[in-house]
Amino acid sequence: MNDKALQSSKYRPSASSGFLSLLAVLAIATLYYVRYNSLRSWMVKAPITWDQGDYYVYLPTFLIYGDADLAIIEQDKELYGERFKHFISARGKPVFRMTMGVALMNVPFFLAGHAWALNSDFPADGYSPPYYKMMWLSGIFYSLLGLLLLRKLLLQHFNDRVVALTLITVGAATNLMNYATYDALMSHAISFFLVLLFMHFTVAFHKKESVLNMLALGLVWGMITLIRPTNFLILFFFVLYDVQSFSALAGKVKRLLGSPRFLLLFGVLALLVFLPQLLYWHRQTGYWLFYSYGEKGSFFFLSPRIVDGLFSYRKGWLLYTPVMILALAGIPLLYKKYKQFFASVAVTFILAVYVMFSFWCWWYGGSFGCRPIIEYYGLLAIPMAAVFAAVSSKKILQSMLVLFVAGCIWLNIKQQKLYRDGLIHWDSMSEEFYWDVMLGRSLDTAKLDVPDYDKALIGME
Repeated sequence: MNDKALQSSKYRPSASSGFLSLLAVLAIATLYYVRYNSLRSWMVKAPITWDQGDYYVYLPTFLIYGDADLAIIEQDKELYGERFKHFISARGKPVFRMTMGVALMNVPFFLAGHAWALNSDFPADGYSPPYYKMMWLSGIFYSLLGLLLLRKLLLQHFNDRVVALTLITVGAATNLMNYATYDALMSHAISFFLVLLFMHFTVAFHKKESVLNMLALGLVWGMITLIRPTNFLILFFFVLYDVQSFSALAGKVKRLLGSPRFLLLFGVLALLVFLPQLLYWHRQTGYWLFYSYGEKGSFFFLSPRIVDGLFSYRKGWLLYTPVMILALAGIPLLYKKYKQFFASVAVTFILAVYVMFSFWCWWYGGSFGCRPIIEYYGLLAIPMAAVFAAVSSKKILQSMLVLFVAGCIWLNIKQQKLYRDGLIHWDSMSEEFYWDVMLGRSLDTAKLDVPDYDKALIGME
């Protein structure tokens, strides 16, 4: 839509651009694979439990045992009861807590693990080393796909050197690395990729308002929302993309409402993505729509914990991923030079932060740093790139930023190792304990700030 300003920008990439940014993705791929290799001995021993197990459980349930009612638990209640965690609906049938979006995205990796197990001496039960090794590759796969999409998007607006630095920063200096490797069975690497895919088709639709682009948008948005319902907010990126005034917004909404076939196609594709989940809920509960989180899905919208979510020692986003300060600093720059992104990035991000830190468990349980914000790193990479572009002709500032990014990469790798070793506690870090860990002082667990989950459920933690 408003590409003329970009065409004349001194940051506009040249026709020969692309090598450095491709090299950056290859470097991240190497880094992730090295980390994956370092985890292989741990992988074969670590059970798939907690949230990762809740996402995964659909795969063995339907692709191996073919029984939504989990009759297999009767064979060994201790073993299978632990693997197939569920609650019983009012209909008397088992129901899984998480939705099945992550499982659907991981079907190819599960099938590869199953084929490996069938042709080896390992049990083909969904819980042996072939499954673990293949499933843990999924985080790397989707993260790298996301970075490739991000590269393609950024190269339309920034030079190759800026794009390469942005990709290295997002891939190596943030907690995306942890969720691409160590906690790869969580939803965040997949959602990072899907959000970038949605952004890709948003830009494509605004260049050519085609049926195919709208079908793709509905499909991708449906999967994003199925995986984590609160991420429906990425729809605001589409609505506000290239909107630079209230009159432009009104005109865009009017144009979309005047093309009901586009809205219908979007809705039908999103519904098709949800259909397996709806059928499962209906069979197990008698309801087409079912809130499987129960009381553990409460939100306190009148008292969001935004300051704690951003800065606390327990899980503060900017404490554990300080490099993202650059992304926040770049948002005002979008208004000056990349206006088609300003409203779409700023409003979507603000709404996402408000919703995610209104959740009763604002620290999101056991995790490294603030994990629900990872899916928005593709969005935030745009203002980050704007910062790098703004200093590209100022050698001293550019050198300082590169040193800052290098320091953040070092800090990120160090903190992730401390987290994996159990020194950075999964949910109970305090200021005093954090600095004892970081400075190598003797540790006293009495200094941990253990959250009271019961109080949190009523908004008191």
